[in-house]
Amino acid sequence: RDASMAGEEVDRCCVSVAEGDCALKGCELTSVGGYGVMVWGVAAPSIEECVLTGSRQAAVICGGYSRTSFRRNRVHGNGGFGVVVVDCAGGRFEGNAIAGNGKCGVVCAGKSEAVFELNDVSDGAQGGFWLRDDTKCVITKCTVRGNARVGIQVSDASDPLVEGNEIRGGRNGGVVVHDRAKGRFFSNDVVDNAQAGIGVMDNASPLFVGNRLQGNRAGGAVMAGNATAVLTNNAISENGFAGIGLKECAKPVLIDNRIVNNRGYGVLVHGQSHCEVSGCLLEGNYGSGLCASGSSRVGVRNCTVRGGEGEHRESTGLQVQDFAHVEVKDCVVTGHSGSNVFGRDESSLVLRAGFVSHAHGAGLVLQGRCRARMEGVQVGENRVCNVIALDKSTLDMVEGAVSDSRGVGLMVSSGARAALNGVAVSGNGGAGIYGTGGGGVVVKGCRVSGVVVKGC
Repeated sequence: RDASMAGEEVDRCCVSVAEGDCALKGCELTSVGGYGVMVWGVAAPSIEECVLTGSRQAAVICGGYSRTSFRRNRVHGNGGFGVVVVDCAGGRFEGNAIAGNGKCGVVCAGKSEAVFELNDVSDGAQGGFWLRDDTKCVITKCTVRGNARVGIQVSDASDPLVEGNEIRGGRNGGVVVHDRAKGRFFSNDVVDNAQAGIGVMDNASPLFVGNRLQGNRAGGAVMAGNATAVLTNNAISENGFAGIGLKECAKPVLIDNRIVNNRGYGVLVHGQSHCEVSGCLLEGNYGSGLCASGSSRVGVRNCTVRGGEGEHRESTGLQVQDFAHVEVKDCVVTGHSGSNVFGRDESSLVLRAGFVSHAHGAGLVLQGRCRARMEGVQVGENRVCNVIALDKSTLDMVEGAVSDSRGVGLMVSSGARAALNGVAVSGNGGAGIYGTGGGGVVVKGCRVSGVVVKGC
């Protein structure tokens, strides 16, 4: 305990290691004025089964080109950080319990490349892990729980590997990546955090593969600024607000994700965000499967957007509003309690190939001044109506089919305009085409069963 020792240098730490491979085992280390252990130079100490507590700055700091083996220690109740790795230091930190420290449990900075494996990092007053500067540390098989602010924060130009961890119960978010940071996040469970499971902002560009984002109260993944994250093969479910929420100028790529049963939107795209969604399943989200608003731009390819069953039934599959633009190709949009596809305001929508079917309401609904174009799309077996165009909306439909609704095939009303070229309109329970209320319809080269015109 340095409080009982004299000397300026000793007052900064309890044990200082500048070279060699000394061993500390079974010790209790406390520095009321500074650090429990300082490791510098090219030292390679072994620190095992120690208790490091009550130090003002940090329990242990490793700098220089040191390589520390730090195993099965208890690091708790320090006034500052638990473990600090800076400069070009590295080493293995394995099987430690790091809890209840006054700042973050672990800080990796500089060009450090430490490996953290099988640690329990909990209840940090300013977070669990903070990875900054140019660090390329590895965090694997750790439990990160109950930390304030965020479980893992990745900032500056750091580029860590974060794999196979459980990040849960944070009093704020699970993972935040910002500034110019990157990072590879593989097979982590990010669950039950008070805010978003993952937050990506500024100019960050991380990669998320095979993670489970579940039960986070303010979204599975939320992105803002100019973030350009890639998310692939993630399971995103039962999150509040949205499975994935985008705002400002975020430009992520979403590939082969399973986005189901979220307590809001599946994917919400807002502001000036641009998003590419490919091969994803969106099902049973309480709001719409995908909602594009503001002046966002979204491409949707080879996706399945399903209504789900019971309490997990989406009201709308694809919702496009404000000035947003969405292009959909080779997708199946089916089984929603309201409409499968809904466009309104000044938005625009392009659908190519694919199926729009089995809605309890309508297959496609257009309102306001929405502009839609459909090429080779099969719209069928929607209960109330296959396609409804209202207000000042416009629809251009080329080839494809409008068939087998219990109600009307195509309804055009209230000043809307529709043009059909080479479309098969057949098998609907009501009229194939129903024009009324000042709507206008142009039909060319189509097969149509049943036309009703009233004031059209």
